[in-house]
Amino acid sequence: MKSTDIFRSPSFFKGMARVVNIFGGLDAYKYTDDPDSELINRDWHSVGNDLQEEINTYERKSNYQIR
Repeated sequence: MKSTDIFRSPSFFKGMARVVNIFGGLDAYKYTDDPDSELINRDWHSVGNDLQEEINTYERKSNYQIR
């Protein structure tokens, strides 16, 4: 599950409807029992995946330049 899965994707009409949304019925978020720890966990997984991709890219470039 991506860290962006807790929010709905924005749209023009929903944005316009929020202007007159007095009771906040349009925004329905997905909450868990412990949302902070889950979100932090997802953030660190995302950072770890990005870091691993960059390490792999660097290693491929280094191997290509050596040969």
